[in-house]
Amino acid sequence: MKLEIPKDWFEKRLNTDEGEVGAGVPPKFNQGRELKFRVWYPKENKFYYTKVEDTYFHLGKDAWNEPYVIQQCTTCHDKDNKDIYEGDIISYSHNGNSRNGRVTFYAGIFFVDWYDQSDDELGYMTTLNIKLIGNIFETPELFK
Repeated sequence: MKLEIPKDWFEKRLNTDEGEVGAGVPPKFNQGRELKFRVWYPKENKFYYTKVEDTYFHLGKDAWNEPYVIQQCTTCHDKDNKDIYEGDIISYSHNGNSRNGRVTFYAGIFFVDWYDQSDDELGYMTTLNIKLIGNIFETPELFK
């Protein structure tokens, strides 16, 4: 059995509450970037990865009755050129100091929520200082 991501999910995801960003534009042409997603399927304790053009995931015969979480790629990379997705936990080093944060998506922007309850916009951070160290499902203990 295949689980299909609802087509309107992409449209809702690309349009913000602020207005016209992405409105009426097919997702693959949105701001000229490739949109990638991953799905966390707790029953199998694993991620499935896809692009907007590939909206099917094979999750097993009981997938319709099971919870799953869809997360979007930020289009940012860490210092090792690994894709950073919402839900990832990163380590950020600057001037000899390091701290861990969780990548979130809010109002059309990817943020890093820090353990001390402050946040920073991911797009303004220097990628040479970012190291992908885990995610909220497989390594939640790293968000400290």
